[in-house]
Amino acid sequence: MRKLMIGLAILLVLLIAVVAFAVVNVNAYLAENRDTLAGLASDAAGREVRFESAEVAYADGLAVRVGGLRVAEDPRFGKVDFLALDEAFVGIRIWPALSKRIEVSGIRLDAPTIRVIQTSKGFNFSTLGGDQNAAADESVPDAEQAGPLAVAIAALEIEWGTITYEDRTSADGLRIVIEDFESSGTDLALEGPIAIDFSGRVHSTRPEDAGLESRIEGEVALESLDSGSGTVHLTSPKLHPAIFGVRLEDESEGGPPERLDDLVVDVVLPADAAKSGYPIEARSTAARLSGFELSDVLVDLVYRSAERGSSFQLDQV
Repeated sequence: MRKLMIGLAILLVLLIAVVAFAVVNVNAYLAENRDTLAGLASDAAGREVRFESAEVAYADGLAVRVGGLRVAEDPRFGKVDFLALDEAFVGIRIWPALSKRIEVSGIRLDAPTIRVIQTSKGFNFSTLGGDQNAAADESVPDAEQAGPLAVAIAALEIEWGTITYEDRTSADGLRIVIEDFESSGTDLALEGPIAIDFSGRVHSTRPEDAGLESRIEGEVALESLDSGSGTVHLTSPKLHPAIFGVRLEDESEGGPPERLDDLVVDVVLPADAAKSGYPIEARSTAARLSGFELSDVLVDLVYRSAERGSSFQLDQV
């Protein structure tokens, strides 16, 4: 027993020495290559990426703590940063760090603010990973174009995030905020399949919807990022349609706001969504819509998005 304890003590000292050596190596690497790392991140994102500090930390294993991280916005959508946060943790593998080689095992964003904007020309995140038009350049191999983006998004996890969404396709477009947003750290490698859990608290930014908010949670399951096909499962204990711009009764008459209780929504994400649309099934145990109190609501519809506006095809109510 005594020899066993001595052996374990020696092993522990060796492990501490290995970790300490790895930490020293990584800190030296970060200090010597700060501008290079910012440049590599900018190349991967296709936009300017900057950070105030980077140092070794411990967050469920050896990690690099990045402070003051900012990812610039596509100039066509404004000047405010696309992503801003005080802290991000990038998990790194110990053995490669011994030789000053950094291999990322995961990324965690703490309390980020992310802006999503939609215009008639598309979304502001569509150019992340570089200019998508560059895909037409046959002199650049596909692997070189996709590689940096795959590295940048692998094993992404978000905690206490804030996501703002602004639809600029029309004057009365949707404007919502999702607060306390959290997502699972599922590996987002391009091979798939991919499953991401999420939750948050959503409300509208319009003054007339002040006080209305709904808790949501769900899961996105994709066959792969390449095909984009899969499913979305969403639930909410009490969802207010007005938050999403859906009003079926005259609000000037007063009364309680419209609601859907114990809402469950299942969305199919087909590979050819532009042609087939998105089949959606929504179920609710109770609701108040158009001034009526309802129970056991079931709606099947197909949603289609186009440049001239969205459309719904009701299959069953």
